Amino acid sequence: MAATSSSRRSWQWWATTTTAALLLAAGCGSNDDHTSVSGAPDTETTTPATDASDSSSSTTDQADAGAAAQDQLSVVNEPSETVDPAVRWTPLLAPPGTCAHQLDAAAPVDELARAATCLVDHARRESGLLVLPRASALDDSASAKVRLLARCDVFGHTPCDTAVRRTFLQAGYGVSCARWRVGENLGVGGGAGGTPRAIVLGWLRSSGHRENLLDPSWDAQGMAVLRLAQWTPMVDGSRKQFDDALVYASHFGSTSGC
Repeated sequence: MAATSSSRRSWQWWATTTTAALLLAAGCGSNDDHTSVSGAPDTETTTPATDASDSSSSTTDQADAGAAAQDQLSVVNEPSETVDPAVRWTPLLAPPGTCAHQLDAAAPVDELARAATCLVDHARRESGLLVLPRASALDDSASAKVRLLARCDVFGHTPCDTAVRRTFLQAGYGVSCARWRVGENLGVGGGAGGTPRAIVLGWLRSSGHRENLLDPSWDAQGMAVLRLAQWTPMVDGSRKQFDDALVYASHFGSTSGC
C-alpha cells in the first residue's frame, strides 16, 4: 500500500503478490506476472521452469513438471479518505502506544521496519495466528526489492521486468529446499502517509494484502524500508510524486524438505 499526504486530496496505492512453487531438483517456479487494477488479486498459473532464470512464461504444461506455480498480483488505488466497509480489520492494528515509531515517519528506516513488523505480528496474534520470526534471507530479499523499485523508478512487483522470485532467490531463500512458497506486500507513502501504521492499515484494508499478511501457512517473514527525499515512480501507467517517500517491502515465506 502506498499513501501520499499533502494539503490536497491524498491517494493510497497498494500492491501485493503471492507466489507458490514446487521446485524440481535444480529448478524454480516460473511466473507469468500480471497486474490489474482491482480489489482482489488475479491468478495466473504456469509451470515451474527447469532452470533458475528470471524469464516468465504464460503457458501451462503440466507434462513438463510435477506441479504448477500460482501468481497473484494486484494494484489497488482508491482515495485515502474512503473507508473500507470492512472496518472490522482496523482493530487488528496495535494501539498507538505500542510498536515504537509506528507513527514516526522521521525514524531511522531500521526502526520503521521493526515497527511495521511489530504491527504485522500484532495483527497475526489478534487473528490467532503464529507470530513469524524474521529470517535474514527474507530481510535481504525485501531490502533488495525496495532498492530495485527505486532504481527502476517503478512501483510494482516486476520492476525492470524482473520476476517476483528474483530477490528471494538472490538472497538464497529456499534454494536448497524441495518446496518453497513466498509472498510480497509493497507500500509507498509520503510524509505521514508513509508511517508504519498507515502502511499496515492500508494492507489490512485490502483483501489481497490481508490474505498475504494473515496467511497461516507462512513460517518466516522479512521487512525493509527505503527513504527517498522525492520519488516519482510509474504507478499503473502514470507518474505519481511522493515527497519524503518511504518505500516498504514485506516478504513472507515457507519452506519444506530443506
